[in-house]
Amino acid sequence: MRCRRELFHIHKELLQERRRFCTLEEQLRTPMNVHHWRKLEANDPEYFELIQKAQDLQKALVTKNQEVMDKDLLLKI
Repeated sequence: MRCRRELFHIHKELLQERRRFCTLEEQLRTPMNVHHWRKLEANDPEYFELIQKAQDLQKALVTKNQEVMDKDLLLKI
């Protein structure tokens, strides 16, 4: 008797998990929560500004490295 109840509850839990799995799988295939998406720069402008500054500094560094390499090449000639 007890085994049957346990088996019934385990089977019921299995069916619930399968339903939950199917629901999550369907949500992954067709995302309906588009309103939950957001842009990074809209949430934390300071962080976005820091990223932009880092990118600008990287570009400036690449430019300076190129200038140094050009001048070094001229000195070797």
